[in-house]
Amino acid sequence: MQKSKLFDYLISLTRKEFLDLGKYLQAQNPNKNVIKLYEYIKKYHPNLDHKKLSKELAYQSIFKSKNYDRKKILVPMSELYQELEQYVIKLQLEKEEGLQNLLHRKYLGDRKVDKHFFNQARKHLKTLEESTNKDNDYFYQQYLINKQIYAHPNTRKWAKDIDSFNNLTNHLDLFYIGNKLKYACENINRSSIIAEEQKEPFVLEEILNQLAQDLPAENPLIPIYYYFIVAFKNGDFTYYHPLKELILENRDSFTFQEQYNFLILLINYCQTLCSSDSSYIEELFQLYQYGIETRIFFTEKPFSDGLFNHTIHTACVLKKYDWVENFIKEYSNLLPEIRKDAALNYNQALLAYHRKQYKEALLRLQEVTFPNVTYKILAKCMTLFCYYELGNDAALSLYDFAKNFRSFLRREKNIAEPIKKANLNFISFVNLLTEERHKSKKNRVINKLTQKLEATPRIAYKRWLSDKIQELS
Repeated sequence: MQKSKLFDYLISLTRKEFLDLGKYLQAQNPNKNVIKLYEYIKKYHPNLDHKKLSKELAYQSIFKSKNYDRKKILVPMSELYQELEQYVIKLQLEKEEGLQNLLHRKYLGDRKVDKHFFNQARKHLKTLEESTNKDNDYFYQQYLINKQIYAHPNTRKWAKDIDSFNNLTNHLDLFYIGNKLKYACENINRSSIIAEEQKEPFVLEEILNQLAQDLPAENPLIPIYYYFIVAFKNGDFTYYHPLKELILENRDSFTFQEQYNFLILLINYCQTLCSSDSSYIEELFQLYQYGIETRIFFTEKPFSDGLFNHTIHTACVLKKYDWVENFIKEYSNLLPEIRKDAALNYNQALLAYHRKQYKEALLRLQEVTFPNVTYKILAKCMTLFCYYELGNDAALSLYDFAKNFRSFLRREKNIAEPIKKANLNFISFVNLLTEERHKSKKNRVINKLTQKLEATPRIAYKRWLSDKIQELS
């Protein structure tokens, strides 16, 4: 019974929701065997893995018979599942005020209750206009209300003052363009991380060309997404401070989710700037602090281990080691359970590395099996850092590990080609540095290494490599 669709749904309910389901079933007056099955499950809830929750034992309890009939027990199970489907729809509908209003207006319109239809439409329009949140859903709700008003046969009688046709087309444009740009930004982010062929979004170029001439002021999301896309498509990174100012000025107009999305885009933008200008590292750290202090980072639960890792890395670069220790203690319990151990061990290794405790860092990296490709790459790069810092005594270990790391990258199919290339170049350069370090100072070709690094178009940890070159001089 535990492997059924019924139990998949039941597991998703909180204790309160499960108990309210019982009241819902009583009100619906289903087959008495459905109530009996619910009451039988209730005895063991929330422990839905209990060994007594089997079809056979449920059958004995409901039908008072030991002659098990599988087909017979499936009937109340199926009926309970159908009732549960309707119950979860009800639960979700209670959270969707816009959808409730839409269905309410539809009922009034379909039943020709014209006076109340238009009163409700005006009321909902006024509520929207008074809202401080001007996200894409705001324009979608405006579109839906005006669409219903426009489609009503008696609009001329009841709503002469509402220009519903122009309103619906305008708000549809603002909703569509806002979402088009939003997912175009996501497309750019995904293409830099995941080895997937990203299709250019339909008519995106035409939209960008139009926006270059006229940016609509009504939807504050549009100029923000537009400037992000232009910056990343054209490699023009002069927009950072104007974008940051635009986001902060309009933050009260955005939902928490939109604030989260924009902060992540701003962080990605700032990370790109850091690669060429180290003065932006402090700016990047301030963005992470802002996300923590405003709780924006906790909009999505659990707390993203990617954000957790990047925050710690940035703080370590700035030598804020005590801050990092406190941050790990305070926020590690909010991480996804499946990756918590990996995140903790990786970041404790990172902290040890920055404190020049290289053997401690290597021990930390060996304590856990990393759960995905991203963590494996991070851990392997840090292992190379540590072997390099341990000097000539670890040179053989470094070469062997570099060889295995290179094989891993070439073998793994789910790594985006730019990331794969950047890490392969990084491995080659670490090997070069190690060979150069074996030479006497007078025979080292520091300038050639610097020129080679600058000439390499895509390479991971470029700043670290540059620092190590300078240490050789």
